[in-house]
Amino acid sequence: MSTPSVTFEGTVVDAAIATPELSILVDAVVAAGLADALAEA
Repeated sequence: MSTPSVTFEGTVVDAAIATPELSILVDAVVAAGLADALAEA
């Protein structure tokens, strides 16, 4: 089983915010103050 790749115009943080299933991850990243660091990745 494989997952098809997708192209996303934005940062890792933007992609996580746009994915409702990742809301807990987004909350944790923001709470840890890592959003800016990951946005530069």
